[in-house]
Amino acid sequence: ARVGRVLVAEQVGVEREDDVRLVQVQPRAEDLPERLPGRLALVVVADRLVLVPLGGGELLQEALPLARRSGDPTQLANILNAFGAVSEGLGQHLAAYRYLSEALDIAHQTGNRYLGATVQATLGRLEYSQGLYTPAREHFEAALDLFREIGGVYGEANALHFLGFIALADGHDATATICLHESIRLSMKIG
Repeated sequence: ARVGRVLVAEQVGVEREDDVRLVQVQPRAEDLPERLPGRLALVVVADRLVLVPLGGGELLQEALPLARRSGDPTQLANILNAFGAVSEGLGQHLAAYRYLSEALDIAHQTGNRYLGATVQATLGRLEYSQGLYTPAREHFEAALDLFREIGGVYGEANALHFLGFIALADGHDATATICLHESIRLSMKIG
């Protein structure tokens, strides 16, 4: 379940699997209503169990109102970040930008560098998926700086991975090689 935990951590905006109050990854088919296909994780959000889709769906709809009522800005920003990632996966780019902009504002207001790095990386993935390499690079560079400041090795490796592929797309082979090599080195270090 380690891979599942990492995917869930990315969706809800935390880095270490022990930061995810994860109950279950990929519930057994007989535990899910027929209308809920796909890979899911059961997490705790605002003291309620919520199904988080790993790749799309409407299951986060319950999480946002709960997070808004929780009074916890970090919790809210994590859910907004997850909404942004899911919206991007569904091709709803404007909705993704709206969620992620709100999440980034909260990260700046709270001074939560980890949250800021996570949202910057999600924004980078959104722009990368649309071929918008210049703003994607800017977001991944911001995420990389923050992850390095706080020792977020998983996030650092992820940002370097995307920066490497952006450099390749821009024809900067030497930069791409450096970024991708470092991403692989860090990925091997964290297992």
